[in-house]
Amino acid sequence: MAVKIKRIRRIAVAVKDLEKSIEHWKKMLGIEPFIYGIEEEAKYHWCAFELGEGEVNMEFLSPWNDPEGTTLIGKFIKNRGEGLYMVTMQTAGTADETVDEMRFLGMEPSWGSVNWEGENLLRGNGEVSSSWQEHYIPPKHANGVLITLATIGKRQQRVVNVGAAAQVKIAGTSKK
Repeated sequence: MAVKIKRIRRIAVAVKDLEKSIEHWKKMLGIEPFIYGIEEEAKYHWCAFELGEGEVNMEFLSPWNDPEGTTLIGKFIKNRGEGLYMVTMQTAGTADETVDEMRFLGMEPSWGSVNWEGENLLRGNGEVSSSWQEHYIPPKHANGVLITLATIGKRQQRVVNVGAAAQVKIAGTSKK
């Protein structure tokens, strides 16, 4: 039994200076962030880039208002330097199956889990998810990299009746 993976969804890199890193990657790959954020409690700020055809996002995480490096991202950079921080992989099974597979392998999901539901979770490619649940494999079990296992639900599009010629079956029903 092993955790079944569909695809890589996110690569997160810890960086000392968010703005300098953004400028460097703009020059190197011609990519621009599609979103920025600040996590005030965790004292870091971040941005996300779309890579390739939008299947994978790259995030930069940088200390914010943490000059001593006392919080998660600050400590990471202080102890290990800039570099790969986390890889998020979309699981092929349900969230419960993922947890069962992790436990079978002798790994308790680290930090519990995080679950977002009923929100429009917009990604850079314009895709919207109805749910996103994460379970974490700690770095000690993954060669020093934090692994996030994400179970992602896609929002189903409902079709509005626009006439007999354009009717389409509505997912999950017998109606046209």
